[in-house]
Amino acid sequence: MNRGIVLALLAIIVICSAGLYLLKYGPSLFVESPPEERIAFISTAGGNEDLWTMKWDGTDKRQVTQDAATERAPVWSPNGVEIAYVSNRDKNVFQIYVSAWDGTYTKQLTKATGAKDIPRWNKAGTRLAYIAAGRIFSVPRHGGTEEQVYPDVAISFGELNPPITWVDWSSVDSVLAFMVDADRTQMLYVLEDPEREPFGVTRARRLSASWGTKGEKLVIGFIGREGKNGIAIADIERVSSKDIWVSEDATKGPGAVAWSPDEEKVAFELWALEDGLPKKSLGICVLNVGAKPRLIMSGDCRNPTWSSDGKYIAFERFREDGGRDIWRVKAEGSEAVNLTNGKGDNYQPAWSPARKKK
Repeated sequence: MNRGIVLALLAIIVICSAGLYLLKYGPSLFVESPPEERIAFISTAGGNEDLWTMKWDGTDKRQVTQDAATERAPVWSPNGVEIAYVSNRDKNVFQIYVSAWDGTYTKQLTKATGAKDIPRWNKAGTRLAYIAAGRIFSVPRHGGTEEQVYPDVAISFGELNPPITWVDWSSVDSVLAFMVDADRTQMLYVLEDPEREPFGVTRARRLSASWGTKGEKLVIGFIGREGKNGIAIADIERVSSKDIWVSEDATKGPGAVAWSPDEEKVAFELWALEDGLPKKSLGICVLNVGAKPRLIMSGDCRNPTWSSDGKYIAFERFREDGGRDIWRVKAEGSEAVNLTNGKGDNYQPAWSPARKKK
């Protein structure tokens, strides 16, 4: 074959390959993480339940999505460039989407039938795990085949294959924690290898969990674990667990927990219990490992999230009119600031990671 024709064909192949690459990855190649840390959240300030971001001090609010659908469950990518979330804009079925933090582009990742929820990034930012039909699936960051991560889990709770209701990826590659609901009991599992059985970490009437930054330990909030309520740390490598706080008041217990980046402090919701279950939110507490927890903000407060330096906590707090605002407070309880000031219903805050260039 003529050498010129061969070179021309090779050039066409290279150009086509580059075009396909840019078509698939192009938008994200030209966006950097925000110059300052931001908080993503859901807000009705624009009329619908849309995804917004703002600087950590509440300024520069940006509406990322603008549609008649409902968005929820925002979570930042490890490099801080994108936010994954679920939206029902496609035929009123909740699917996984990613958007640039500044709203310059949006991509739908899942399309299979059935609602999706709780998207979680892996350490590399190349895949997202999520819950669908009570099972764990994952999808590539740029879309593609939606794969079930682990076969149905058969657990002896008097119910076959009970639903999985929570999942999170560790910063250690391929390690997942997930929670199962069955027979009025919740069970926390860790899956280290999809080819092997997961192992049970703990069980209680109510559980919440958060990975440490290193991905080797989980902080766990428990209610009704052998009659106790409190917080424990589970060492996944050693397959061991240690209580770091047990409530002296049996009528109070922890809700959602969040571990600080240095793994020295735990922020958590404090709940008043009725019949052993959460009834009324009492506020946000901070527990320094080895000390007693301190109530740093009272009221109906939920979903704490840490700044990357561990100095601040953002959370949602209910107003008297039933709406919610995003607040920020120092970990010791000072400098509490309402960041959204009563405009719309604002909830599910997620603090961006420390800035990294692509």
